[in-house]
Amino acid sequence: MCLVAESTTGVLISTECTAQAGETPEDVGKKAAKQLLYEISKGGCTDVFNQSTHLLLMALGPEDVSKIRFGKLTEPSIQYLRDIKTYFGLTFKLATDPANQTVLLTCLGVGYVNVNKSIT
Repeated sequence: MCLVAESTTGVLISTECTAQAGETPEDVGKKAAKQLLYEISKGGCTDVFNQSTHLLLMALGPEDVSKIRFGKLTEPSIQYLRDIKTYFGLTFKLATDPANQTVLLTCLGVGYVNVNKSIT
């Protein structure tokens, strides 16, 4: 189940939840709703489960500044940042915002281009 909420400023935040064996649909819905409320309370722009996807897309993106705000940087995401530094030589700049307890991450992408992409 995927739930999406839209803020008054137009920012979308989502969370995903899957059922475990024996769970009822109502239980899955409650679990997804609680997870969404948790993500909203943290104030970031993505849920904790998709942080690594956003970090990878920022790293491989164009040689331009990319920015994202996370509510809380998770341990797997911290390790992922270390891996990105090892593989791509790319360092993210992290800045905490004490006003809302969020983390702003910025980087310059490596400008990855798919050389097998046909141009017609």
